Amino acid sequence: MTPVARGIQTYSSASIGIAIVTHSPGGTRIEAPHTTLGGLATMLQPMTLLSVVDMRGSQSRYQVSVETSLDMNALMSPLLAAAQAASAAGGPGNPAANADFAALTKGQTQIWPLRN
Repeated sequence: MTPVARGIQTYSSASIGIAIVTHSPGGTRIEAPHTTLGGLATMLQPMTLLSVVDMRGSQSRYQVSVETSLDMNALMSPLLAAAQAASAAGGPGNPAANADFAALTKGQTQIWPLRN
């Protein structure tokens, strides 16, 4: 992932090709004109606390355009606040800070398979 400007990132890899992800208060848009399903999983992963896995493993290429109404800034603000509080409380070495962060993210890990 390479930040291009505020709210705009590019992804480039063998599985993704070249993709642009744009975040705005109105939502998130992913444009990937030549990606694999594994590449799509890679791009979706940072947008959720859930694991996104390509269960198929196909190397076929797809033109993907995804628009969501997710405001990533609003979704990430509780985690950012928890991370800042943990840092202020002594960082990762502080058991109380780690417990607060664990409580915030408890039950958030799942696997969503991508299938063609």
